[in-house]
Amino acid sequence: MGGYFGGLLARAGEQVIFLARETQLEALRTHGLTVQSRLVGPFSVPVQATNDPGEIGPADLVLFCVGVC
Repeated sequence: MGGYFGGLLARAGEQVIFLARETQLEALRTHGLTVQSRLVGPFSVPVQATNDPGEIGPADLVLFCVGVC
């Protein structure tokens, strides 16, 4: 969910910073974000990503989305 909505915001030109760990962090930094969606179509966007919440600073909106395996 976070990737989808964050990706839509980034694609619309909003500043989006993803908080991620380990392999997801490295993939976001290296390849950006790719979304496969039947609703809006597939798209890829370069994104900012960090594993340190302190680097983000003040935010107008925070989406807290986690995956459950």
